[in-house]
Amino acid sequence: MNLPLVGKCLRILGVLHCMLMPVMWAQDMPDVSIEVWGGERPKSIDRYTRRLQAKDSIQRIAVIKQMLSELREEGYLLASIEDLKGDSNHVEVNLYLGNKYQWANLDAGNVDEIVLSKVGYRERLYRSRPFKYREVNHLMEEILSFSEDNGYPFAMVKLDSVGLSDHGISASLNLEKGPYITFDSLEITGTTKTKQKYLSQYLRIIPHKAYNQQRVSHSIKRIEKLGYLDLLNSPYATFQNSQGKVYFELEDIKANQFDFLLGFFPNESAKGNLLLTGKFDLSLKNLFGSGKDFGINWEKIREETSQFNLNYFHPNLFRSSIDFSMRFNLLRQDSTYINRNFGFDLIYEPGIKHRLKLSTDFESTNLLSTKQFQDLTVLPDFADVDITYYGIGYQYSDLDNQIAPKKGWHAGISSEIGDKRINKNSGLNPELFDSLDLRNIQWRFESHLQRHTKLGQVWVLFTGLSAGLIENENLFLNEMFRVGGLNSLRGFSQNFFFASEYVLSNLELRLFFESNSHLFVFYDQSFLRFELENSEFEDYPLGVGMGLRLQLPQGVFNLVYGLGKYEDQPLSFNLSKIHFGYVSKF
Repeated sequence: MNLPLVGKCLRILGVLHCMLMPVMWAQDMPDVSIEVWGGERPKSIDRYTRRLQAKDSIQRIAVIKQMLSELREEGYLLASIEDLKGDSNHVEVNLYLGNKYQWANLDAGNVDEIVLSKVGYRERLYRSRPFKYREVNHLMEEILSFSEDNGYPFAMVKLDSVGLSDHGISASLNLEKGPYITFDSLEITGTTKTKQKYLSQYLRIIPHKAYNQQRVSHSIKRIEKLGYLDLLNSPYATFQNSQGKVYFELEDIKANQFDFLLGFFPNESAKGNLLLTGKFDLSLKNLFGSGKDFGINWEKIREETSQFNLNYFHPNLFRSSIDFSMRFNLLRQDSTYINRNFGFDLIYEPGIKHRLKLSTDFESTNLLSTKQFQDLTVLPDFADVDITYYGIGYQYSDLDNQIAPKKGWHAGISSEIGDKRINKNSGLNPELFDSLDLRNIQWRFESHLQRHTKLGQVWVLFTGLSAGLIENENLFLNEMFRVGGLNSLRGFSQNFFFASEYVLSNLELRLFFESNSHLFVFYDQSFLRFELENSEFEDYPLGVGMGLRLQLPQGVFNLVYGLGKYEDQPLSFNLSKIHFGYVSKF
């Protein structure tokens, strides 16, 4: 058999098949004609010709309805089908178009100027412009929503005094507000210990204030964000004597956490041995049913290095919509230095997805020992520094679940300006400070972006990107960002790297075998950099590995195995990091 000849014939047959397919398809499809009378043929009709080639008459009718709807939206209010004929070979449509109507005038009617301004009404937008019912309907919905959110839940709006000429439509808005309603109270049923006063302030459903339907509707999402309350049924309202009472059936969720974590790492000071590190977390949510949170954390990062954190959150400061948070952090870096940070935030949430923050931080870093620096003729990479930061931040979140999200975005950005003071250390040669500006301005910037994407019923792809920058003429290592560990660059010890600039990307594929439990593999890639007078660093460390998050009746079990690589360390199983722990909820 002549195989080359057979192959050539097959290729020729394939080309002929591709050339003939459009002809065969065209012969199989019915011919379509749309005859328009009573007006000039719009271009939008042409794209429906191919869709009307469907053999199924039910599909053709659906296409016709969609075409008429679009024409009427464009202002052809009298468009109609006069005749429709069709079989397997030919489809003929006779369409009456009629005039294309425009707005002659849409008068404000009895709607208040304040309402019109809020919904974006401008009379000139409805004069000698194409009539589009969707725009009018949207305007009336905006007027209705504004009324419902400002004390008139029974409001109705309609078009009045409608007039129709040859080419123009005139009408007037008519708003029937109904009775003015205020909030009476918020009623809590169920087994929760949450206080009514706190929940009323948090949901902004406040007695004697104007009834607001949006706040009632958004209350479901706001309660889900708390993480320690479960809404058993949808909230509902009753009205009596011009007052509305809103009911919530709630029960408490076990959200208090006790967390311990153990890690086994190679001991760099004792080759062949393992170094045991530890972590302790206690988080108390909704203290005394008042929405207050308290947390304490201690962590031994590695030998002679430990960290302590204290956090407190107070909602509705002085019965306002402003929240207050306070934090204290203490970091001891072996025998080199100690960092202290005390800060507080004022937080405001303009909507369920948005959060604004004003912050103040008082940071201090001091050398613990100067023996190793006494013979230096230049200033070392560490110094005694005091900084007061003032900052602003914004956060956005639309995650579908706060515990184990499967879709949605989470993003944040913050910028701070600091008053920096470099303190002369008596253990160092005072001449080393002569060339320094001991007091100046320092900038700090951080941002992050995260996305959860569902890839199917059980697969979720997590992607994250974060960045940070500290800008100052005289930077020192003990005031820089710290990168590394479970919450940033996995495969390395906690706070392993110093950086004045960093970019970190996280890629994680999760396999959910239960609603809140999953297996995952990850890849973390970073860019880290700093440049000092005596040293500099620039590298692209990465981490890879796998892990397990298991939701149990009384808590969460976590297990992570990671490998890290950077310029001075190859990927090696001998340098792998294993983290496991159990978070107990009560």
